[in-house]
Amino acid sequence: MAAVDLGIGVQLKEMLVITTTFPTITAVLKVLTERLEGDGQHLGPISTRVALRTGVSLRNIRPDQEKDPVLIQKVLETLSEMGFKF
Repeated sequence: MAAVDLGIGVQLKEMLVITTTFPTITAVLKVLTERLEGDGQHLGPISTRVALRTGVSLRNIRPDQEKDPVLIQKVLETLSEMGFKF
């Protein structure tokens, strides 16, 4: 499949991979929590940084944000910059 520029810096091919692997922000949060081994103490600062950079609160995910592929990509990029690889 050839990459198609959507005009917002996200390639269609990348979005398909992201939405297949992580169809929701809750799915991203589940993997993140597993990586933290259930240690909620560290989730607070991570959630705050994600919220400041993306506008998405991992503690209280809004329904309109839950399945948005652009926001899922932004959350994953932010977590990647923090050292979490998915």
